[in-house]
Formats: sequence, structure tokens, C-alpha cells
Amino acid sequence: MELGETVIDGFRNEFVNSYLDESFTDEISDEIFVQFFFSTDRATHYERLYEDYLQGAWGDGERRESLLKLNGKWTYFENTILSYWRTTPYSDLEGGVVHGLGHRLSALHYKSIKAPRTAHLV
Repeated sequence: MELGETVIDGFRNEFVNSYLDESFTDEISDEIFVQFFFSTDRATHYERLYEDYLQGAWGDGERRESLLKLNGKWTYFENTILSYWRTTPYSDLEGGVVHGLGHRLSALHYKSIKAPRTAHLV
């Protein structure tokens, strides 16, 4: 949580606060808007945790096969954006959080996505 708050504060200081005016507002929520979930690198864990614990759906057929080959995905979960990743003992979790938050903060602030109000896994 502290790492995320540090990243958000840094983004606001660098790209938002000094530009604020009537036509340029801060679009970043003060509430939790992103959750990170790290699974193991075992295919069964990656697949089943998402379906059983997070109540997500990988889809069927080729779509399912394609999604399960990826190391991660972004979706919506409990009114937040969910970053779900397969990890190994060598994964840089902090780097993944910082990198992912950078993408989400830019997208939220520059309005290419909206923070979820009501959301569900896709």
C-alpha cells in the first residue's frame, strides 16, 4: 500500500499539481482504484485462483487458451481495476506495481479510461 501511495504522490507532483486549473483537474481517485493479485507460476494455480477465488472467467476455446498463455491481465474487480499476474521466485513485484500503476495513472488522468464505479470480472 505504501509503495502505491508513493507512486501516486510522485505522479501527482510531477504531472498534475502544477498544472491544475479550471480546465485541468485531478482525475485520480483518493480511494483505492487498483488491486494487484500475484499468483504462482504454476498453470493450475494461475487458472484456478482467478476462476475460483476471484470469480473471473477466462472464456472458452481459443480465447481461453490464448489468455492462459499470458503472464497477466487487467480487468475489473469489486469496483477497482485488478492487475492479475503470474509470478516466479525471480519476479520483480515492486517493479510490476510501479510499472502497472504508471499505466493506470496516465490512463485515468488523461481520461483514456475511467475509474470503475460498478465493476465485475470479465
